[in-house]
Amino acid sequence: MVVTCISAYSKIQLNENDTYISYLPMAHVLERNFFYTMIWYGVRIGLYGGDILKIKDDLAVLKPTVFTSVPRLFNKMYEAIHKAFNEKNYCL
Repeated sequence: MVVTCISAYSKIQLNENDTYISYLPMAHVLERNFFYTMIWYGVRIGLYGGDILKIKDDLAVLKPTVFTSVPRLFNKMYEAIHKAFNEKNYCL
């Protein structure tokens, strides 16, 4: 865990002014590593409300500066944004 924390800091500068949203299960290795890394550097940690379908509301409240995710959620976000643009008839 120490190596993970130190190597993360070499890529991004973290401090107590940052906020992290934790929404993946703690059994997920990515979540566990990031959770410990955020604790290591004193980053504020916000826990999501428990409903993944309402994570957009949690993001609006917490305003995280650090957000880790898995491809499935990024794909859902992409699809929602793409659908919104198509409904508004914007030219891309």
